[in-house]
Amino acid sequence: MKTVTSKDNPLLKSARKLHTRKGREASGAFLVTGKKLISEAASAGFTVEYVFVDAAALARGEIEPEVYANEISLEERLFLDLAGTVTPQPYIAVVKRPVAETGLLRRPGEASRNDGIAADDIIEGATELSGSYKIAAGDRIAADDIIEGEAELSGSYKIAAGDGKDSAMRRIMILDRVGDPGNVGMIIRSAFAAGMDGLWCVKGTADVFSDKAIRASAGAVFRLPVREGLSAQACISDIRALGVRLLVCTAGGADLYETALTGGIAFVIGNEGSGPQEVFLRAADASIGIPMETGAESLNAAVAASVVMYEARRQWIASPPRRGVSQ
Repeated sequence: MKTVTSKDNPLLKSARKLHTRKGREASGAFLVTGKKLISEAASAGFTVEYVFVDAAALARGEIEPEVYANEISLEERLFLDLAGTVTPQPYIAVVKRPVAETGLLRRPGEASRNDGIAADDIIEGATELSGSYKIAAGDRIAADDIIEGEAELSGSYKIAAGDGKDSAMRRIMILDRVGDPGNVGMIIRSAFAAGMDGLWCVKGTADVFSDKAIRASAGAVFRLPVREGLSAQACISDIRALGVRLLVCTAGGADLYETALTGGIAFVIGNEGSGPQEVFLRAADASIGIPMETGAESLNAAVAASVVMYEARRQWIASPPRRGVSQ
């Protein structure tokens, strides 16, 4: 494997641009550091374009050569410059962003609006179908499939126990200009673990595909559907269209632990300094707050979001929806 020794190498120059949000958005790619996170991205269906490896680590025998089919060996000084840390992990991958569809970052392998489903197709597992579908005779829809919108079903079907017609987006976390990428990543990690269906980011929220956010998410950003660059009003309109409640987290809101959080619900966590925008407060079905001891400072945004989501999860588990009933 030839080692790149020039800072003017075209692939290296392109990769350096991915340290900025502008560069990531322009190229449709981002950087992922470390073997574990690269594997997480690949297993979630993301395309790993190529992987830079630390030539010095290879020379010392600390890592095996050609772990990836598309490796590029980088001279140590260049690798350290690209990594931007003193003791980086020896792998840095360039990964393609998922395809954006009407603002929704579509995860690889997801069926989407107007996808064709032909006769004799077999749909199994936890497949989520959204939009309007014509499903022909002979198709089989397996347990846990979710069909949203107007699905035309004709012929004879085998629909297994647990199937239901419900929205794939019932539990949503909205980040209103949360600026710290570490907070954003930690919220994504908690949202995925707590069973949220998606995370929406209002303009001004840190990029979910920045290196810091990816690392803080521990790879959950590759698993949780995310929308970015939304206006507050667009979030509100989409929440109304989904028919779920909008709850804004703010100091002085109703006690979280005395609030019913079952059914379809969207939470709003505001900016670390200024809190949620007034437009969210006006549109909210309710404002909720986390009770704290007198004199205590407000909680970190990621901590607050995690507390709220896990209280919601506790209630969802305690009061599961009845079969065939959409909450």
